[in-house]
Amino acid sequence: GSPADRAGLLAGDLIVDLDGMQVPSVDRLHRLLDASMIGRDVPIRLLRNGAVVERQVALRARS
Repeated sequence: GSPADRAGLLAGDLIVDLDGMQVPSVDRLHRLLDASMIGRDVPIRLLRNGAVVERQVALRARS
């Protein structure tokens, strides 16, 4: 029931790209997920079991 679950992410997934911007670290991911992203549907690219997977995720504010 977590936001990651609802986005279709699995344990072990490694996010490498968010909305066309590289994500080389967790710190960078946190900086990209700012208020300007809330309410948008954005593409992400991740590595899952060695394969590249692309998804569209809805970024919503915590309730």
